[in-house]
Amino acid sequence: MCTQISFQERLKGETEAFLKQLKVVLHDAGDEVVSELQDVLEGVKKVQPDVKALVSSYQNQLKILKEELENDEGFTGASENVLVKC
Repeated sequence: MCTQISFQERLKGETEAFLKQLKVVLHDAGDEVVSELQDVLEGVKKVQPDVKALVSSYQNQLKILKEELENDEGFTGASENVLVKC
């Protein structure tokens, strides 16, 4: 009976030691995964295109086109005829 208790105690101690080591390993692995994901995210942010300039350019071109169409007598006359006939 005494041998069984010491075997159980030894097994319990070894299991606790193993679990402590496992906890450390998993914590370190988790830290590494977080670090790697942060690096990937930073890389993705760097290669992400900046579309603000493109959007601004399109908006300016559309504004210019709108102003040209509003000031074009031939276009405004034609559009008035279409609206009247409908």
